[in-house]
Amino acid sequence: MRDWPMRDAAADTSQFYSEYATPLEISYCLGCRFDHGEDRYAFVALAGEQNGPPSDRRVMDIAATFERANAAAALSLRSGRARATGFAQGLACANIAAILLARDASIIALTPKAELLLGDRLRIEGDRLVAQDPTVARHIERLQFRLSDLRDTEPLPAFHVANGVRGLVISPLLIPYGLTDAFSRIRAVLVVRDLDEAATCNGATLRALFRLTPAEAEIATLLAHGHTVEEIAAKRGVHRESVRTMLKSVFGKTQTNRQADLVALLSRL
Repeated sequence: MRDWPMRDAAADTSQFYSEYATPLEISYCLGCRFDHGEDRYAFVALAGEQNGPPSDRRVMDIAATFERANAAAALSLRSGRARATGFAQGLACANIAAILLARDASIIALTPKAELLLGDRLRIEGDRLVAQDPTVARHIERLQFRLSDLRDTEPLPAFHVANGVRGLVISPLLIPYGLTDAFSRIRAVLVVRDLDEAATCNGATLRALFRLTPAEAEIATLLAHGHTVEEIAAKRGVHRESVRTMLKSVFGKTQTNRQADLVALLSRL
């Protein structure tokens, strides 16, 4: 903490002095600043020439404010970390692969499923995402730039990472700056989708949602996992026309018209 008379060397170079203090004839500035993570706090007392330098009492008042704010900021930081952890745990319970990023694109948290999907092509070094492929690296670089601009509210484009047969799709979801109080330091959530992952629907869910019979639910589940009608018929020991008949019933109950529509519906459950 210190006071700066306006006529010292800082007055010649400071944008604060040239654009704010000088036009308002502010002669003295007394303040303090401290950082917690990415958050910066500042408390400033201003005085004009007629008031003279800040008094000892003013210095003591600002010092006391600083101490109280420092304690509050530390508590807020711990609370923010708890909120971020809780958010990540909620995503994990929903079996969602996700990576939580701060405003500087550092990683705050990630779900276990996301951690399993990361490999050599997209990995974590320190608290940063690092890509082996130059194209993916450019996507990450652009993402970092976008996150740093708190005024940026435009949707962020998804990008593809080669992994396995079909690869991963990374879909960034921007947290609006106005919601940062609720989401703490989280600026974006990267949802990671494995294109090789089979649908996770199960027979009990399908029976409950669409009133399918056990046989219909089994056929729909097998179809969602990539089996053909012929393979389903062989697995069940029935003629393929029997499978097609039950499949038509499934189409009617799920309000779909073809196998591709049914698989797309089941993949979203």
